[in-house]
Amino acid sequence: FTKVEGYDAVRVSMNSTGTMMAHVNQKGDLYYSTDRGQSWTKSNAYNIMDVCATRSVHFTVNLSGEVYESRDMMNWTKTKISNEIRAVFDGWKLVTISRDNGEAYVHAYKSAQDMTSYKTASYDFVDLDVDPDGMIFCVNKAGDVYTAPNKAEEGLAFTKDEDVYNVIAVSASRKYIATVNKEGNAYLETR
Repeated sequence: FTKVEGYDAVRVSMNSTGTMMAHVNQKGDLYYSTDRGQSWTKSNAYNIMDVCATRSVHFTVNLSGEVYESRDMMNWTKTKISNEIRAVFDGWKLVTISRDNGEAYVHAYKSAQDMTSYKTASYDFVDLDVDPDGMIFCVNKAGDVYTAPNKAEEGLAFTKDEDVYNVIAVSASRKYIATVNKEGNAYLETR
């Protein structure tokens, strides 16, 4: 690991070109970098609690649970999605977790105002990620990991992974699943 100079970030997201978004400190400030963290610019977005950087469109979730999109990280458009705590973008789908009951939602994304939303059954989710093949990975409050194929359909069914437990955060690639447990230990599993 190499330390990236910058700010006291509590959330970070990076796309494949090296553009990074970092939600900073308790005030919810947002900084972004287009050179893999070598230099940072403060965005005009505020009260941020989650960030999601992609190759073309970037998303933030604010403290009210409203989701905004931007192509330049300075001009933000409010989407019709609200009451969310997490957001992950996968191709043309935005996957979010509801603040109220931990349900995962899959939003078929076309533009900020053109999204069809599909909710899953409630599992009390607190974190999620989507791998490059479209598999959704979610963690619930109890620390269990659930998976589901990333399909835009009502009542998406999740399957509990019996081999992983006590988890608070998950990230997935084609080859690996990375988790952090409640004690702060990180684990990398080959799929």
